[in-house]
Amino acid sequence: NCLIPVICVAASQITGHKMFIVAFLATVAENIADSSASAVGVLSKKPPIDITSLRPVERGISGGVSFPGTLTAFLVCLYSGFIYYLIYEHSPKNVFIVIISSFSAVILDSILGSRIQACYRCPVCNKPTEKLIHCGEKTNLIKGYRPIDNSLINFICVLFTFVISIIIYINLS
Repeated sequence: NCLIPVICVAASQITGHKMFIVAFLATVAENIADSSASAVGVLSKKPPIDITSLRPVERGISGGVSFPGTLTAFLVCLYSGFIYYLIYEHSPKNVFIVIISSFSAVILDSILGSRIQACYRCPVCNKPTEKLIHCGEKTNLIKGYRPIDNSLINFICVLFTFVISIIIYINLS
């Protein structure tokens, strides 16, 4: 999750171009927003819904979203844009880029989690998990594709954030 932000910092230092600072903040915002959405989402009183089917899903199923979790993700992205404005540059355009690119990647993360990320069920406790071994036993694939785990989805989404932020930056310049 840190490779792309580190590349942004290096590119910024090498080129001196602001777009890499914008991309850095957007990629970090996406990482934090995705983690925050999960952490807050599990506290929701209502069960999560699958982002693609809009049907209720069990807690722990990739692609499940909740209002509190999604709102938290958006607020993290908004806060990150605000930090850019306060600390680096008073540019509404760049604030917009940070917010839009990071939040769109959080949504993409849920969509990919719903559609292609591997999800397993533990034969011992019957809970959904992203792990191959749970409660000391091998888990059973219930959806998605075995090679596509949460780490790969996270990398794809951080890369997406980087690419989208750079595309928007160039097109709005």
